[in-house]
Amino acid sequence: MSSSKHRNPKVSFEISTSFNFPEGLEEYRATVKLEASDVINTWFDDFRVAYTLIQAVQVATGLSYSLIHLAKHRHSIEEEQNLAHRVACWSDLIAPYMSKPQPGSDQMYWGGSGADFVASGTFHDPDPIVELGDDKKAIYDFSISIEGGSVTMRFGRVAWTLSPSEAEWLAEQMWVATFLAAQRAKCLR
Repeated sequence: MSSSKHRNPKVSFEISTSFNFPEGLEEYRATVKLEASDVINTWFDDFRVAYTLIQAVQVATGLSYSLIHLAKHRHSIEEEQNLAHRVACWSDLIAPYMSKPQPGSDQMYWGGSGADFVASGTFHDPDPIVELGDDKKAIYDFSISIEGGSVTMRFGRVAWTLSPSEAEWLAEQMWVATFLAAQRAKCLR
């Protein structure tokens, strides 16, 4: 016998790999995890950044676009087309499950082309480590840019430089986590 009510889907996702610091002499752990609260966490070594579903989609898109522009800068048309196709596929998979963003919510802006590409915005922290008083929200500036053939992610004053393959891995894992979170959110509505 089956119930017509939606059940709380128990979807979990966590994946880790090793990234190298830019000098290549040391490794650190990079992790993407979809939490039960639908927050998507990333860890770079012990530095954690939490994203809402909409923020995570924008980060995955920004990372993917940075790789597209890096391929464009290197005149790799096939790689550029493959990456653009991947963004389109993930977007088509996720869009039906997404709710419309609220006015004034977190948003990234894209600009530049080739090696001058940058995605930037201001995000609120959906799971701050330190609670601010007086109903203030934790907010940080966020950007993704191309620097010397690498992809740099900036969270306020903290920057992490990723090789193209590391940025591609991170984008793919963010896409998977956002797809699972979006499906779960749709089931709970």
